[in-house]
Amino acid sequence: MLNGYRRRIFTQTGIEASLVVLARDLQSGEYFRQTRKWQKDIR
Repeated sequence: MLNGYRRRIFTQTGIEASLVVLARDLQSGEYFRQTRKWQKDIR
């Protein structure tokens, strides 16, 4: 029971951290530069 609870907290904080990083990247425009790089790499 404690394990499931801890896992849920970990997942939640991980997602929140990812969103914070993503928001920061969007603000700096880095996210769009990165996706453009990836699209070029894929092609």
